[in-house]
Amino acid sequence: MKQLKPRVLKREARIKMQGNYGTLVIAALIVFGCTFLLNIVLTLLAPASTTLLSALLYLAGLLIVNTLYNVLSAGVSRLYLNLATDQPFSLRDLFYAFSTHPEPIAVYSAVSLAAEAGVLYVILILLAYGARHLGFQLLILLMLAALLVFLWFVLTFSCFLFLHARDPRKSAKELFRDCIHLMKGHRLALFWLSLTFFGVLVLCILSFGIGLLFAMPYMQITTTLFYERIAEMEEKEK
Repeated sequence: MKQLKPRVLKREARIKMQGNYGTLVIAALIVFGCTFLLNIVLTLLAPASTTLLSALLYLAGLLIVNTLYNVLSAGVSRLYLNLATDQPFSLRDLFYAFSTHPEPIAVYSAVSLAAEAGVLYVILILLAYGARHLGFQLLILLMLAALLVFLWFVLTFSCFLFLHARDPRKSAKELFRDCIHLMKGHRLALFWLSLTFFGVLVLCILSFGIGLLFAMPYMQITTTLFYERIAEMEEKEK
């Protein structure tokens, strides 16, 4: 398990990034630009009225935008997977998933969007009615339970796009199953790894976000190495 320690992964990530900062920064700029445009589209799709039809059209648009974002994110995963495994990589990797079995990503987008909406709905219901019908302590416990369930979902299925990049031929069902198997016993390690980037994110805020161009690739390659090391251990055990 030594190879999963944040200190070890971060040192390896810095080695992998040497000489590749230019490509990674350009990739980050492309992703930022595409995400900005998708957010503009989503804002334009926001319902001007409260009718059911407007709400349904907005949800459909939200699903489409979320799917496009995840397909692009799958390309990011592909680029960093190639970098992590010492394979040739280029900016073209960012768009590979648009033509390479994007169907599982569409399913993942729908499931993740449903999970986010479900947790938000539960919390809003608790805030609206829980204060009057439940005790304060019970209300807080139920809200924490909802957040913990969502955290479990995120920690379990955050590797979905990584696994798709590893083998895009697999179906959504197979990838979801592989996520559960891969992250079994490693969720707390991933959570701790994420927390170790808190200081980096604070520095990014102090630099008015400019530091994100360098911090995001650093976090992405480190997380990719985390997943890859677990996948390698699983393959050795078979």
